[in-house]
Amino acid sequence: MESIQLNLSALGIAFGALQGYFLAAILFWHRKGNRVANRCLAALVLVISLQLTDTCFSLSGALVRWPHLIYLTRPLWFLIAPLLYFYIKLMVQTPVKFSSRDLLHLTPMLLSIISISDFYFLSANAKLSQYTSLYKLSEPSALMLFYWNLYTAQVLIYVGLSIRRLYRYEKQVKPQSANSNPIQLNWLKRLLNVFAIYLVFSMITILFLTVKRTYISFFDYTSICILAIFVHSIAIIAIRQPEKLFPVLERLKEKYRHSALSDSIRKEYTGRLNSVMENERPYLNSELKLGDLAATLNMLPHHLSQIINQELKSNFYDFVNEYRVKEAQKRLTDPASQSFTIEGIALDVGFKSRASFYRVFKKMTGKTPTQYIESMKVLQLT
Repeated sequence: MESIQLNLSALGIAFGALQGYFLAAILFWHRKGNRVANRCLAALVLVISLQLTDTCFSLSGALVRWPHLIYLTRPLWFLIAPLLYFYIKLMVQTPVKFSSRDLLHLTPMLLSIISISDFYFLSANAKLSQYTSLYKLSEPSALMLFYWNLYTAQVLIYVGLSIRRLYRYEKQVKPQSANSNPIQLNWLKRLLNVFAIYLVFSMITILFLTVKRTYISFFDYTSICILAIFVHSIAIIAIRQPEKLFPVLERLKEKYRHSALSDSIRKEYTGRLNSVMENERPYLNSELKLGDLAATLNMLPHHLSQIINQELKSNFYDFVNEYRVKEAQKRLTDPASQSFTIEGIALDVGFKSRASFYRVFKKMTGKTPTQYIESMKVLQLT
């Protein structure tokens, strides 16, 4: 019996797969943000992790030892592009109504199952024989060409649909407040960029198969590595910037339809909130929480959340940080604060770390603190 050999490539892909399984579980059970979108992303990460596992088995020789695992997850490749599209759709359009017509998105996967169904009933030795001889052929089989062309065309179509969906969403949110969820939009764009790179390598693979009649494993495995990097990236973002993955996307009118706050009370609360923020500057406290600010205003926490969401078109995190950034802008150009370092000013205005200050400052002003100081010096000279 063949022994399993874990080389560096197999170990890296195996780590991505294990991380993906753990991440999929977190996304599925996470209660914050858009739960349907979270679960769609969980399904996407799970499918990718299964494909990474299959590739790891192939690289390590495990498929030779356990032939019945060969092609077991192959049809699931055709779920990746639809799940990507539906995740983006769920993130930018709420609510999304599903119908029986959506089952048509499963057609390529069903065709794939039908095309290789006979293989599943073969003996272990027959499966192994077909598997080991498949990539040694001087020319790829018609079935292999059909499979790759169908898959590449599917990814191309769904990436195009996703880009169009994002473009329409961007046109919708541009006229709104500056706080109209730019983090979410940037995250979805980056996600699509990764899949665009993945698509390029898939198209190169199919080009060699179709034109040169040659299978180039380098491009195939490179595309797999891109998917592994994609899983790693989601895990890092979930830890460092969870607001990108778990934005609150409920329609505000629906969310607060049964609220006890009338228009006049909301205006009164908004004025009181702005007054306290300007005069008492509670944002300077780095430990400030929604409940603390609500107690200062003598409001219920969920009423304060409604005011920030509905009246100020923001969320607590961005609302407080906007005041901190404005305060930092004043101090960065104030001669009386020249003895303070940028990090000292960041901590003094309520940020917990230099890294978070730089990230939020750049997001809200489009410049780093150093660039902002230089630009203000130029304005003063002119």
